[in-house]
Amino acid sequence: MMVDKLVADRELLELPAARACTYLVPLHHFELALNSGWQFGNSDMMVATKHLGVTPAEIDRLCARILDCLETAGLEPSEIKEAVGDAVRSLGEEGKKRGQSTTLPLALGRLQQEGLILRQPTNGRLDTQKYRYGRWNRTAVTSGGMSRDESVAELAKLYFNWIGIASLSQFAWFSGYGMKLARASVASLGLVRLDDTELLIAPEELEDLKSFRAPSEPEYRLTGAMDNLVHLRRDVRSHVRSEHSGQTMSSEKGPVDVTGVSDLAHHAIFDRGNLVGFWDFDVEVQAIRWKSFDEPTDALRAKVREMGDFVREQLGDARTFSLDSPESRRRRLAALPLVES
Repeated sequence: MMVDKLVADRELLELPAARACTYLVPLHHFELALNSGWQFGNSDMMVATKHLGVTPAEIDRLCARILDCLETAGLEPSEIKEAVGDAVRSLGEEGKKRGQSTTLPLALGRLQQEGLILRQPTNGRLDTQKYRYGRWNRTAVTSGGMSRDESVAELAKLYFNWIGIASLSQFAWFSGYGMKLARASVASLGLVRLDDTELLIAPEELEDLKSFRAPSEPEYRLTGAMDNLVHLRRDVRSHVRSEHSGQTMSSEKGPVDVTGVSDLAHHAIFDRGNLVGFWDFDVEVQAIRWKSFDEPTDALRAKVREMGDFVREQLGDARTFSLDSPESRRRRLAALPLVES
């Protein structure tokens, strides 16, 4: 696939970015991504220092050993652990309780955030859970000229270009900056407030919005659970029509009203920007399980068939996030019927 080739050519990479979360980033945004996440990458280290007796000097030494062992070839985590020997320390039962079984992830995370090593899928596919780490010279592909303050402003600009309309608090969540820094970064964008809301929009886009007329006929789209339509604002409620209030979504605690969630558990079916159903891929039967909030139309069935063919022929599976698997989604699948499409 074209995306896999771009990853292999290092023109598209998975990098720690906003909130230190991993995002798929194009070449011209590598520097912005790393700058955007730098201040959030220390949370695990703070926990390890406070509760597990890990010191900065210990991680410094481990980072140096890792860089040495990656000098000639990329290695998987188990191979790195073997190569650095006793420089990696077990954090015992207390560490396991806090999600940190050894010091290795702390060092790998720091080196990634600093742009000194790169994590890439072992089989070249982005939807894998196995990775190899290699040395990386970020300055060879970034200008090195963007300050962290400039990165804050640039991320705000890009965010509102991507989503169009959002509130200050929604940008604060996405960026992880907090309200004070988010407000400062948005101040120079010249955004205006949408009437009787907390939503902000660029003046030129406000005119487009006022003149927009929604299509009279349905236009169905099957998207991923983390599609930016919802993910950038963590706002499901505004995409639910009033007549669909009370529709439920699967969760770990059982069915929940879709108007009361911030994130989607299933992949989504949208019609002209409104959430109208859910779908997931059942690997065992190689078919999409789905439900529509309304009586499904022929047009919707055709879109489901199209997505099913794409997943089978191009992807093999359709995860909602990186750690999703056919086994872990059994409960979700049980909430969706296997509807003839």
